[in-house]
Amino acid sequence: MLTFSELCNPAKIFAVLSILFLILDVVYMLDNKLFTFTKTFGLILQLIYIYFWSFLLNYLCLNGYGVLSWILVFFPFVVLGIFMIFFMVFVAIDTSLANSANVARIINPTLNPVQYRIVRE
Repeated sequence: MLTFSELCNPAKIFAVLSILFLILDVVYMLDNKLFTFTKTFGLILQLIYIYFWSFLLNYLCLNGYGVLSWILVFFPFVVLGIFMIFFMVFVAIDTSLANSANVARIINPTLNPVQYRIVRE
């Protein structure tokens, strides 16, 4: 069994960030009284995942694949950031289109939904 001090830097960073997010998840669940058997089992699976992934990252580091290990540490965060940016952009676009349809409906209440699309474009 590996101790924290025996892990390489990418594995340490991954473990610390993952445990931090796990603690935040537990605090959220305690605050909202969401503890059920399913949620508790999910937390146990997260702990197993963190241990396995940290072990894999450490294995890669020790065998000379340190760069790959760093990429695997930050890849999920980069992908999550990209998804969040796309989500925020598309929600903003959808909201602006919905607002323009509402403005068109206020200006001319006799328009049917097909004509809203013409007004929006």
